[in-house]
Amino acid sequence: QAEVHAGRLTQRLEAAAEPQQVAEAVRAAVEDLTAASEHLVEKSSEPPMSLEDLLAEPEEPFNWLVPGLWERMDRVIVTGFEGTGKSYLLAQFALAVAAGIHPFAAVPFQREPCRVLVVDCENSKRQIRRRYMNVQRNVDAIRDMYQLPPMNWTSQVRLLMRPAGIDLANVQEFARVEQAIAATAPDLVVAGPLYRMSKLDVKDDQAAK
Repeated sequence: QAEVHAGRLTQRLEAAAEPQQVAEAVRAAVEDLTAASEHLVEKSSEPPMSLEDLLAEPEEPFNWLVPGLWERMDRVIVTGFEGTGKSYLLAQFALAVAAGIHPFAAVPFQREPCRVLVVDCENSKRQIRRRYMNVQRNVDAIRDMYQLPPMNWTSQVRLLMRPAGIDLANVQEFARVEQAIAATAPDLVVAGPLYRMSKLDVKDDQAAK
């Protein structure tokens, strides 16, 4: 249908000799496309799903990553003023979940550890090392308190450190992140800060999406 209407518009424009005829050709093309689009909309007398029907469907079990806190495939955005501890909180999320420890309650939620990928787009290797060393000591102490075996931090936590930032709008940069995720197969990805993960204008709606 689109090709047919495009062909008609081309013929009309080629035959048009005056500006008024060009305007008429465009108007006719718009009318044709509007009429064609109406046929694409499925006409149904059925109303949308009712609340009763929705609530009557069988309940699917939760697929918890951290019971009572996060399901797998959940997305969480942490915001706050500069210097309020966001980076430390994210490090706590990463290492606690990797160790099977609830990041807020500080109690084990499972015996088997999780795999975590950290994508840090702001801090230097030195800063990351200091921060994660402190958090690791606390997490190890909690596991020891609950008589859990020592963590294998080599296999459970991987870090992609890019202090210069990452431009996810760049195909090659995006592919590198995808490769890191594929190689790690993480249960949790901790990434940020968001404004350092794109060179687009974050105030633009399309860029923000």
